[in-house]
Amino acid sequence: MVEFSARGSKWQAVLRSVVVVVGLAGATWYGWGSRGAWAEEPESLEAQALRYVRQLGADSYRDREAAASWLVAHGTVARDALLTGLKMPDLETRLRAHELLEQILHSGFEARLRDFVAGKPQADAPPNWKSFAAIVGDTTKARAFYAAMFRKHASLLASCNLEEGLDEATRKRLTEQLDKVRQQRFTPFNNRTAIDQATAGTWFFLTHGKFLDATSEVAFVARVYSLQSYGKVDYKDPTLAKLVDAWASSRRAGYTAGLALELCLQARRMKTAVRLARKALGDSSINGRQIYTAAMVLARNGDLRDVPLLEQFLDDTDVMHTHHDRRISSKPIQIRVQDAVLAMLVHLTGQKLSDYGYKHARRDPKTLYYVYTLLFLSDKDRQAALEKWTRWRKSDAARKLLASVEQKTGEAKPNGQTKDGDQN
Repeated sequence: MVEFSARGSKWQAVLRSVVVVVGLAGATWYGWGSRGAWAEEPESLEAQALRYVRQLGADSYRDREAAASWLVAHGTVARDALLTGLKMPDLETRLRAHELLEQILHSGFEARLRDFVAGKPQADAPPNWKSFAAIVGDTTKARAFYAAMFRKHASLLASCNLEEGLDEATRKRLTEQLDKVRQQRFTPFNNRTAIDQATAGTWFFLTHGKFLDATSEVAFVARVYSLQSYGKVDYKDPTLAKLVDAWASSRRAGYTAGLALELCLQARRMKTAVRLARKALGDSSINGRQIYTAAMVLARNGDLRDVPLLEQFLDDTDVMHTHHDRRISSKPIQIRVQDAVLAMLVHLTGQKLSDYGYKHARRDPKTLYYVYTLLFLSDKDRQAALEKWTRWRKSDAARKLLASVEQKTGEAKPNGQTKDGDQN
């Protein structure tokens, strides 16, 4: 399969000409591949094409239809003449030229995409397919997914060279698209899906860590993460799932790594989430929210080998959440990092939270527990819970439980948890 180079000046010139002159939404209908893909036709054909373009404005309906049929049948040969027709003084000629040019370009564009998806030996690959395939693999489903992305965002994907990273012009255009969606207003009476599969795939692809530098990563990751509530994205799609896993795993550390972890949790990419959680807990810049999210992921889908990793946060007294509930206390209730982490440790080891004084703990069907319910009303209650954990940790039951997981790597969790709805 031939890989088209997006850096070619001839391609860029063609792309600009279609955008400016034709003004079509799918600006890259000229196709990709070298100009040599279409053999030069004799001069007489080009002159004949121009003559038929002029005939589009003829008085006779039959003459106009005959001209249109000839131009469509000759496809690429007629393009230059049709572009000339867009500037002719006759309005009928201009309108018909625009219509036919759109039809010819679209049919050629679709034919090339079909050949690409089918994997035909001489088919040209769309720009940046090689970079996409390096992330998700070269399969028929992956090619079909990329073809859908290219139909939706051909101009954006064709105008950048990802082998050299995300250039400034592409960053600007991508940012404009992301912000345009964020500025839309959605109500129960305006339930439009602003993000479709192709758009989500394009954003996850273009904002992969290998294409971004550290300075631009935060802005893009925050935008992509915040847009998840604007559409219904099917993360069960195998190609999109691979994109999400790769996108999340490519995050460096700190804030962006935390957002990637949360998105994997929303998308039910739990194996990836577990890897990110373990990585995050070893990052010195991690904050309270990220600690809890990582701890919750490990309590839900990790294993008993994660106990020592979580225990290092039992002395973290930072307040991660303040809760107001006058039915429980007249004063604001401060939930510390150690409170949440201890609850996750208790859950992970198959014990009951109520035995540790978590009287208000409530399960969250989407995650594990509602963080604002993992509270202690007094330092005395908190200290008692921590001391109970210390005693249990030294018990024979704890030593036996923790030793069992070392005998077999990756065995099922002993606390009876299920993974209904979890993927990968």
